[in-house]
Amino acid sequence: MFEPRSWSSRLAVFQNDYANAFAAADYVVIANVFDSQKVSEKGTSLDTGKLIEDVSKDGKPAIAFADCDAIIEHLLPQLQEGDVVAIMSNGGFGGIHDKLLEALRER
Repeated sequence: MFEPRSWSSRLAVFQNDYANAFAAADYVVIANVFDSQKVSEKGTSLDTGKLIEDVSKDGKPAIAFADCDAIIEHLLPQLQEGDVVAIMSNGGFGGIHDKLLEALRER
């Protein structure tokens, strides 16, 4: 899971590099760009739709969601014992760490 939150990740600076960066992942989940309205003041925003399209070109499952609750709702039924989930953000990501752990404990 990736939340574009830092200034450089929210801008289109690395648009083409991210598809390659996620090449080793089995499944890619992208959150919407954090505070996207503010990003437009600094330049062109990362296009998460295009990123999902680029990642999916090689047949890799990739999807984007608006927030962490939607991500957890989607991901939880798919997780199996032994799966590794990497959560990447430089912020709180809507409390996704604790929410995901709690949801896993409750199932």
